[in-house]
Amino acid sequence: MALKVEVSEQYVVLTVSGKSFSENEQKEAEKEVIKHFNGGIPNYIFDLTTVSKIDDSATSLFTKVNRVCQRESGILLLVSKTDEVLDATEFLLEDGVVCLPTLHEATEAVFMHDLENELKGEEDEEDMFGFGEAEEL
Repeated sequence: MALKVEVSEQYVVLTVSGKSFSENEQKEAEKEVIKHFNGGIPNYIFDLTTVSKIDDSATSLFTKVNRVCQRESGILLLVSKTDEVLDATEFLLEDGVVCLPTLHEATEAVFMHDLENELKGEEDEEDMFGFGEAEEL
């Protein structure tokens, strides 16, 4: 099965179309992440809705991609409702990976994450210039 890649300005969706995330698809996904990361996109969504089982090499790929995302204030989202996939990726949730049941929710989460980063950047800028929390007179 071929990996389907959809690119937008803020994120890349990598859709796995089979019941498993094959080694060839994993290699292709890694190349796509590198290509688009170098192009300035720090947010990635892996649509695993058709996948019923993933192996250790897939979770290792997700760990690598998550590190790359976090380095640039991006986010990695996994889309799945399958218990086996959720169980296999549960440890990733502790490192900031988000797993959601629908692709729509995942794309919305990217926008919320970017908005949060913008607001945090504004707060940091205010603190830097001494205009953080004002005291009442």
